[in-house]
Amino acid sequence: MRYMVVIMSVCVFAYGVAAQQVEDYPIQWKYQSTGKMRVIISNMGIYGAFYGGVGWPNFHWEYPIGSGAEHMDAFSIWVGGIKPTGDTIVIGGWLGYYPWHELWPSTDDRDTIWESSIVELDELHGVYMRDDDGDGLVDEEWFNGWDDDGDGLIDEDYATLSDQDFTMVMYDYSCPIYSWPPYLYIKLVQTTHAWRSSMMDDMILFRYWIINQDTLPIYNLFLGYMIHPAVGYPEIAEGDWGAVTSDDYVRYDPKRKLVICFDAPDGRDGTVTEVVAVGFFDAPGQDTTGVYQSFHYFRNWDNYPEYDNEAYKFMSDGVIQGASFPDGLIGMDVAEAADLSVINGWGPFGRRINDTLRALMPGDTLKIAGGLFGGEDVEALRAYYDFGVKTYRRNYQFPPPPPPPEFRVRVEGNKVILDWSPIEGGRNPEEFIDTLREDGHYKDFAGYRVYRATNEAGPFQMLAEFDKKGVEIDTIVLPDTVIIDTVDHQIFGSNTGISYTFVDSGLIMGVTYYYVVTAYDLPDPIHDMPSQESALTPYVKEVQPGPPPVEDFETDKPFVVPNPYFGNVDYTTMTSPPWEVPRYPAIGWTEEDRKIMFANIPARCVIRIYSLAGDLVKTIRHEDENKGFAFWDLLSEQHQAVASGIYIYSVENLDTGDIYVGKFVVIK
Repeated sequence: MRYMVVIMSVCVFAYGVAAQQVEDYPIQWKYQSTGKMRVIISNMGIYGAFYGGVGWPNFHWEYPIGSGAEHMDAFSIWVGGIKPTGDTIVIGGWLGYYPWHELWPSTDDRDTIWESSIVELDELHGVYMRDDDGDGLVDEEWFNGWDDDGDGLIDEDYATLSDQDFTMVMYDYSCPIYSWPPYLYIKLVQTTHAWRSSMMDDMILFRYWIINQDTLPIYNLFLGYMIHPAVGYPEIAEGDWGAVTSDDYVRYDPKRKLVICFDAPDGRDGTVTEVVAVGFFDAPGQDTTGVYQSFHYFRNWDNYPEYDNEAYKFMSDGVIQGASFPDGLIGMDVAEAADLSVINGWGPFGRRINDTLRALMPGDTLKIAGGLFGGEDVEALRAYYDFGVKTYRRNYQFPPPPPPPEFRVRVEGNKVILDWSPIEGGRNPEEFIDTLREDGHYKDFAGYRVYRATNEAGPFQMLAEFDKKGVEIDTIVLPDTVIIDTVDHQIFGSNTGISYTFVDSGLIMGVTYYYVVTAYDLPDPIHDMPSQESALTPYVKEVQPGPPPVEDFETDKPFVVPNPYFGNVDYTTMTSPPWEVPRYPAIGWTEEDRKIMFANIPARCVIRIYSLAGDLVKTIRHEDENKGFAFWDLLSEQHQAVASGIYIYSVENLDTGDIYVGKFVVIK
């Protein structure tokens, strides 16, 4: 329990320093968004909303990226235990009761979120699972700007795991303004990891180091989460956050220690069909005999704890609340959907003192591994979790896919030409060496695939595949040896042969398409790994087929498409892909999504649109040396929808001064 009477003395005299302000703390948040998730992570032990608030339109946990589907208000790691003084203490980034936030960075400016990537490794930082500095220790440094091992070097034996690593350090006693005694006196180091690989892009894995910095032990330590789901489409709810949080339900997978969040159908926030979950993997080095789980949910905050002893009880009572379902989940029926809060617990941890008592002794470190997961349904989500566990058990080492090629796009009218021929000094997947394979085929590139979509987030349609054929002998130069490897490419793929160009023709001019070229590798049967493919979404290029810019109006006269424009025609379905696409798919088509195209225009020009009475309705400035077309959403300068009628337009060539005048019709 916390006592407000101690605030003044603690704020002024704690640690012999002057009273601190919240502004003294280097609070930071970043998006972890390398894969299919976009999740806010802060250095306050909170995922999603945190101190100071990060509200809509900033997604807290969007999945899949680009879908507009929100899944979380916030969730926070909790640590609970009992001190020898008899105090029962629960600390977390967000408690849901006073004093709300109890994990803070120190006031040192280095205690921010440190970011690194396996794509951008440098000579200052280490290789995973290797003693980089020769001190007999492996990966003992965190990437945090501090000399953690006291050898005079900074971050030299940190090992980046993923395409996007975050590292941060927090304490439960560093901010007496908000974190009140009694304290557990823990230092908490958190790392999160996201990959672009098609096998890993539906998850963000985390690791925690919980270090007892007190001179007293912590008895019967439990870990857990406080989760406040928010599953829905904020755009459909028109920004009403209450509508997004008010119709959710949760279930627990005790086999996997997964809390899964669902959206009840047909609410004011639409219906999100994908699911997300938070779950633990393991507590490495701990004796897990007698360790058990707890799971509780609170509808509309009813009976939610107000004090630490109540919170600890829910973390540690071993009750898994709810009904049992055929798929092995336990929890809520969809009819119970509400504004939810969830408390999950797992423990006890520490050195075994006797059958009922464990202790995290002074200086001891408790390590925890787990992750955040998404899936189109529960079955897919469980599969991603299981692969995450598999990755963890292999020390986060798995054969990665080759990097994608660098591709260029050229438009010729209704054709798009893709070219990914290797560029000197550029990214070349065919030269990629994967030493994590167990079958010895380290140079494992197998082929290319070309994809197209009509939405940036997909779904993507594969247009072509080009793979190696025949038997190939590779010379692979490693730091300490040279390997001659023979690969029979005939046993995998279609054996089409490699190509570096693809022409997509017959496209609708003025419609937006999205393209990506991926690279994939050979399966590794010894590692039990299927062929892996580079990710789609981070490398997508947007393309609009259309005529090139004109130089004069004598040979190529401007024109309008469609003309006439019919207001009663559904342009989202009359063509495939659609002529008009909703800017916000979750809301659907609105008046702002109307579109006409001015084609055969100069690279630099001004388009002016007039009513038949001569009133200026809209001015469009166009400057694009690659496009001879521009669009108008049929909204006036005052953002008003235009009425039916005949409209006059002029196109002024800014390079020559020539002006072309035409007309078009709008029929609503």
